[in-house]
Amino acid sequence: MLELAFEKEVVKTLTTGSNQWVERKDLYGATPDQLWANFRDKLNNNNYAKLQGHPLTDTEFNQVKRAIEFPTPYEAAKLLAAENGSKFPQLRFAGFADAWEQRKLSDFSKTTYGGGTPKTAVTEYWDGNIPWIQSSNLTVDDVQEVNLDKFITDNAIKNSAAKLIPANSIAIVTRVGVGKLTLMKQEFATSQDFLSLSELHVDEQFGLYSIYKLLQKELNNIQGTSIKGMTKADLLTKDIMIPVEKDEQIKIGSFFKQLDHLITLHQRKLEKLQELKKGYLQKMFC
Repeated sequence: MLELAFEKEVVKTLTTGSNQWVERKDLYGATPDQLWANFRDKLNNNNYAKLQGHPLTDTEFNQVKRAIEFPTPYEAAKLLAAENGSKFPQLRFAGFADAWEQRKLSDFSKTTYGGGTPKTAVTEYWDGNIPWIQSSNLTVDDVQEVNLDKFITDNAIKNSAAKLIPANSIAIVTRVGVGKLTLMKQEFATSQDFLSLSELHVDEQFGLYSIYKLLQKELNNIQGTSIKGMTKADLLTKDIMIPVEKDEQIKIGSFFKQLDHLITLHQRKLEKLQELKKGYLQKMFC
Protein backbone atom coordinates (compact mmCIF):
# COMPACT_ATOMS: atom_id res chain seq x y z
CA MET A 1 0.00 0.00 0.00
CA LEU A 2 2.85 2.37 0.82
CA GLU A 3 4.48 1.75 -2.57
CA LEU A 4 1.18 2.37 -4.37
CA ALA A 5 0.59 5.60 -2.45
CA PHE A 6 4.03 6.87 -3.37
CA GLU A 7 3.63 5.90 -7.02
CA LYS A 8 0.37 7.86 -7.14
CA GLU A 9 2.09 10.84 -5.52
CA VAL A 10 4.88 10.72 -8.13
CA VAL A 11 2.30 10.69 -10.93
CA LYS A 12 0.45 13.59 -9.29
CA THR A 13 3.64 15.63 -9.00
CA LEU A 14 4.64 15.05 -12.59
CA THR A 15 1.21 15.73 -14.08
CA THR A 16 0.16 18.85 -12.15
CA GLY A 17 0.64 22.36 -13.48
CA SER A 18 1.98 23.66 -16.76
CA ASN A 19 4.88 22.16 -18.70
CA GLN A 20 4.36 18.83 -16.94
CA TRP A 21 4.00 15.26 -18.10
CA VAL A 22 0.56 13.93 -19.05
CA GLU A 23 -0.72 10.78 -17.39
CA ARG A 24 -1.92 8.35 -20.07
CA LYS A 25 -4.16 5.90 -18.26
CA ASP A 26 -5.07 4.36 -21.61
CA LEU A 27 -1.49 3.10 -21.84
CA TYR A 28 -1.55 1.25 -18.52
CA GLY A 29 -0.71 -2.36 -19.34
CA ALA A 30 0.34 -1.48 -22.89
CA THR A 31 2.75 -3.80 -24.68
CA PRO A 32 6.18 -2.54 -25.83
CA ASP A 33 4.89 -2.43 -29.42
CA GLN A 34 1.93 -0.29 -28.36
CA LEU A 35 4.24 2.09 -26.47
CA TRP A 36 6.48 2.42 -29.51
CA ALA A 37 3.42 3.11 -31.67
CA ASN A 38 2.33 5.85 -29.28
CA PHE A 39 5.82 7.33 -29.36
CA ARG A 40 5.75 7.28 -33.16
CA ASP A 41 2.43 9.15 -33.18
CA LYS A 42 3.89 11.77 -30.85
CA LEU A 43 6.93 12.23 -33.08
CA ASN A 44 4.76 12.67 -36.15
CA ASN A 45 2.40 15.13 -34.43
CA ASN A 46 5.08 17.19 -32.71
CA ASN A 47 7.20 17.44 -35.85
CA TYR A 48 4.40 17.88 -38.39
CA ALA A 49 5.92 21.01 -39.92
CA LYS A 50 9.44 19.58 -40.18
CA LEU A 51 8.07 16.43 -41.78
CA GLN A 52 6.02 18.57 -44.18
CA GLY A 53 2.93 16.59 -43.30
CA HIS A 54 4.48 13.23 -44.20
CA PRO A 55 4.63 10.72 -41.29
CA LEU A 56 7.84 8.82 -40.65
CA THR A 57 8.23 5.71 -42.76
CA ASP A 58 8.97 2.36 -41.10
CA THR A 59 12.62 2.67 -42.12
CA GLU A 60 12.92 6.18 -40.71
CA PHE A 61 11.24 5.26 -37.43
CA ASN A 62 13.48 2.21 -37.01
CA GLN A 63 16.46 4.54 -37.36
CA VAL A 64 15.03 6.66 -34.55
CA LYS A 65 14.53 3.58 -32.37
CA ARG A 66 18.11 2.45 -32.89
CA ALA A 67 19.34 5.92 -31.96
CA ILE A 68 17.57 5.94 -28.59
CA GLU A 69 17.92 2.31 -27.53
CA PHE A 70 20.97 2.87 -25.36
CA PRO A 71 23.26 0.04 -24.26
CA THR A 72 23.36 1.13 -20.62
CA PRO A 73 21.06 2.92 -18.14
CA TYR A 74 23.73 5.61 -17.84
CA GLU A 75 23.49 6.43 -21.54
CA ALA A 76 19.70 6.54 -21.32
CA ALA A 77 19.88 8.85 -18.30
CA LYS A 78 21.54 11.49 -20.45
CA LEU A 79 18.08 12.30 -21.77
CA LEU A 80 17.08 13.52 -18.31
CA ALA A 81 19.78 16.12 -17.80
CA ALA A 82 21.65 18.96 -19.41
CA GLU A 83 24.21 17.21 -21.60
CA ASN A 84 26.72 18.23 -24.24
CA GLY A 85 26.89 21.82 -23.06
CA SER A 86 23.13 22.42 -22.88
CA LYS A 87 21.97 24.77 -20.13
CA PHE A 88 18.41 23.41 -20.16
CA PRO A 89 17.54 19.87 -18.99
CA GLN A 90 14.97 18.10 -21.13
CA LEU A 91 12.65 17.37 -18.19
CA ARG A 92 11.75 20.00 -15.60
CA PHE A 93 9.21 20.69 -12.90
CA ALA A 94 6.62 23.37 -13.63
CA GLY A 95 7.53 26.96 -12.88
CA PHE A 96 11.23 26.77 -13.75
CA ALA A 97 12.59 28.07 -17.04
CA ASP A 98 15.94 29.74 -16.28
CA ALA A 99 19.15 28.36 -17.74
CA TRP A 100 21.31 26.23 -15.45
CA GLU A 101 24.79 27.43 -14.56
CA GLN A 102 28.10 25.62 -14.71
CA ARG A 103 29.97 25.32 -11.42
CA LYS A 104 33.02 23.50 -10.16
CA LEU A 105 32.46 20.82 -7.55
CA SER A 106 34.61 22.94 -5.26
CA ASP A 107 31.82 25.56 -5.38
CA PHE A 108 29.40 23.13 -3.71
CA SER A 109 30.77 23.63 -0.21
CA LYS A 110 32.63 26.03 2.03
CA THR A 111 34.89 23.36 3.53
CA THR A 112 36.34 20.01 2.46
CA TYR A 113 37.80 17.22 4.57
CA GLY A 114 40.01 14.24 4.00
CA GLY A 115 40.27 11.29 6.34
CA GLY A 116 42.51 8.73 7.96
CA THR A 117 42.58 5.42 9.78
CA PRO A 118 43.47 5.39 13.50
CA LYS A 119 45.85 2.61 14.55
CA THR A 120 43.78 -0.49 15.10
CA ALA A 121 46.19 -1.76 17.75
CA VAL A 122 45.45 1.20 20.03
CA THR A 123 42.28 0.17 21.84
CA GLU A 124 41.60 3.65 23.23
CA TYR A 125 41.01 4.87 19.68
CA TRP A 126 38.08 2.53 19.06
CA ASP A 127 34.58 1.78 20.37
CA GLY A 128 33.83 5.45 20.92
CA ASN A 129 30.78 7.41 19.77
CA ILE A 130 32.03 8.94 16.51
CA PRO A 131 30.96 6.97 13.40
CA TRP A 132 33.98 6.09 11.24
CA ILE A 133 33.19 4.94 7.71
CA GLN A 134 35.15 3.29 4.95
CA SER A 135 34.20 2.36 1.39
CA SER A 136 32.74 -1.01 2.42
CA ASN A 137 30.12 0.76 4.56
CA LEU A 138 28.54 2.28 1.45
CA THR A 139 26.61 0.56 -1.32
CA VAL A 140 26.96 1.22 -5.03
CA ASP A 141 23.88 3.04 -6.42
CA ASP A 142 22.40 3.62 -2.94
CA VAL A 143 23.29 7.09 -1.73
CA GLN A 144 20.79 7.11 1.13
CA GLU A 145 22.00 4.11 3.12
CA VAL A 146 25.20 3.68 5.11
CA ASN A 147 26.07 0.78 7.39
CA LEU A 148 27.66 2.17 10.56
CA ASP A 149 29.70 -0.58 12.21
CA LYS A 150 32.83 1.17 13.48
CA PHE A 151 33.14 4.02 15.96
CA ILE A 152 36.17 5.94 17.17
CA THR A 153 36.99 8.18 20.13
CA ASP A 154 38.04 11.80 20.55
CA ASN A 155 41.57 10.53 21.19
CA ALA A 156 41.58 8.93 17.75
CA ILE A 157 40.67 12.27 16.19
CA LYS A 158 43.44 14.04 18.13
CA ASN A 159 46.15 11.48 17.38
CA SER A 160 45.51 10.36 13.80
CA ALA A 161 44.75 11.73 10.35
CA ALA A 162 41.03 11.14 10.93
CA LYS A 163 38.98 14.34 11.03
CA LEU A 164 35.74 15.15 12.84
CA ILE A 165 33.44 16.13 9.97
CA PRO A 166 30.26 18.18 10.56
CA ALA A 167 26.80 16.72 10.15
CA ASN A 168 24.98 17.15 6.82
CA SER A 169 28.15 16.62 4.82
CA ILE A 170 28.49 14.61 1.61
CA ALA A 171 31.09 11.83 1.87
CA ILE A 172 32.55 10.76 -1.50
CA VAL A 173 34.75 7.71 -2.07
CA THR A 174 37.72 8.71 -4.24
CA ARG A 175 39.85 5.57 -4.18
CA VAL A 176 38.70 1.99 -3.57
CA GLY A 177 35.04 1.90 -4.58
CA VAL A 178 34.87 5.07 -6.68
CA GLY A 179 31.25 5.93 -7.38
CA LYS A 180 30.01 5.48 -3.82
CA LEU A 181 28.82 8.44 -1.78
CA THR A 182 26.34 9.30 0.94
CA LEU A 183 24.92 12.17 2.96
CA MET A 184 25.87 11.91 6.63
CA LYS A 185 23.27 13.45 8.94
CA GLN A 186 25.52 13.33 12.02
CA GLU A 187 29.13 14.14 12.87
CA PHE A 188 31.47 11.46 11.55
CA ALA A 189 34.96 10.54 10.39
CA THR A 190 36.20 8.64 7.36
CA SER A 191 39.13 6.61 6.11
CA GLN A 192 41.68 8.19 3.78
CA ASP A 193 39.64 6.99 0.79
CA PHE A 194 37.12 9.82 1.14
CA LEU A 195 36.61 13.45 0.25
CA SER A 196 33.85 15.10 2.30
CA LEU A 197 32.05 18.33 1.42
CA SER A 198 30.77 20.38 4.37
CA GLU A 199 28.77 23.58 4.86
CA LEU A 200 27.05 23.05 1.53
CA HIS A 201 26.13 25.91 -0.80
CA VAL A 202 23.57 23.77 -2.65
CA ASP A 203 20.55 21.80 -1.50
CA GLU A 204 22.00 18.72 0.16
CA GLN A 205 19.88 16.16 -1.71
CA PHE A 206 20.38 17.86 -5.08
CA GLY A 207 24.11 18.03 -4.37
CA LEU A 208 24.13 14.34 -3.49
CA TYR A 209 22.44 13.21 -6.71
CA SER A 210 24.26 15.63 -9.00
CA ILE A 211 27.60 14.34 -7.67
CA TYR A 212 26.34 10.76 -8.08
CA LYS A 213 25.59 11.52 -11.73
CA LEU A 214 29.02 13.11 -12.15
CA LEU A 215 30.73 10.02 -10.70
CA GLN A 216 28.76 7.73 -13.01
CA LYS A 217 29.94 9.79 -15.95
CA GLU A 218 33.55 9.62 -14.77
CA LEU A 219 33.32 5.86 -14.26
CA ASN A 220 31.93 5.48 -17.76
CA ASN A 221 34.86 7.47 -19.16
CA ILE A 222 37.54 5.40 -17.39
CA GLN A 223 35.88 2.02 -17.94
CA GLY A 224 38.41 -0.48 -19.22
CA THR A 225 41.41 1.55 -18.03
CA SER A 226 43.76 0.75 -15.16
CA ILE A 227 42.65 3.81 -13.19
CA LYS A 228 41.42 2.76 -9.74
CA GLY A 229 40.47 6.16 -8.37
CA MET A 230 40.78 9.89 -8.75
CA THR A 231 42.62 12.53 -6.79
CA LYS A 232 40.62 14.81 -4.54
CA ALA A 233 42.09 17.85 -6.28
CA ASP A 234 41.01 16.53 -9.68
CA LEU A 235 37.51 15.75 -8.45
CA LEU A 236 37.04 19.26 -7.08
CA THR A 237 37.79 20.77 -10.50
CA LYS A 238 35.01 18.81 -12.25
CA ASP A 239 32.21 20.84 -13.84
CA ILE A 240 28.57 20.34 -12.84
CA MET A 241 25.48 22.10 -14.18
CA ILE A 242 23.09 23.29 -11.46
CA PRO A 243 19.80 25.22 -11.33
CA VAL A 244 20.14 28.84 -10.28
CA GLU A 245 16.98 28.68 -8.19
CA LYS A 246 17.34 26.84 -4.89
CA ASP A 247 13.68 25.77 -5.07
CA GLU A 248 14.37 23.80 -8.25
CA GLN A 249 17.32 22.11 -6.57
CA ILE A 250 15.08 21.15 -3.65
CA LYS A 251 12.38 19.70 -5.92
CA ILE A 252 14.87 17.61 -7.88
CA GLY A 253 16.68 16.37 -4.78
CA SER A 254 13.43 15.46 -3.03
CA PHE A 255 12.13 13.66 -6.11
CA PHE A 256 15.17 11.38 -6.40
CA LYS A 257 15.25 10.76 -2.66
CA GLN A 258 11.65 9.54 -2.84
CA LEU A 259 12.45 7.34 -5.82
CA ASP A 260 15.32 5.74 -3.92
CA HIS A 261 12.99 5.17 -0.98
CA LEU A 262 10.55 3.40 -3.26
CA ILE A 263 13.34 1.24 -4.69
CA THR A 264 14.40 0.28 -1.16
CA LEU A 265 10.84 -0.71 -0.26
CA HIS A 266 10.60 -2.97 -3.30
CA GLN A 267 13.99 -4.53 -2.55
CA ARG A 268 12.93 -5.35 1.01
CA LYS A 269 9.67 -6.81 -0.25
CA LEU A 270 11.62 -8.96 -2.71
CA GLU A 271 13.95 -10.17 0.04
CA LYS A 272 10.97 -11.18 2.19
CA LEU A 273 9.44 -13.10 -0.72
CA GLN A 274 12.75 -14.86 -1.35
CA GLU A 275 12.91 -15.91 2.31
CA LEU A 276 9.30 -17.09 2.13
CA LYS A 277 10.09 -19.15 -0.96
CA LYS A 278 13.11 -20.67 0.78
CA GLY A 279 10.95 -21.66 3.74
CA TYR A 280 8.28 -23.25 1.56
CA LEU A 281 10.90 -25.19 -0.39
CA GLN A 282 12.17 -26.68 2.86
CA LYS A 283 8.72 -27.58 4.20
CA MET A 284 6.73 -28.59 1.13
CA PHE A 285 9.08 -31.23 -0.28
CA CYS A 286 10.05 -34.56 1.26
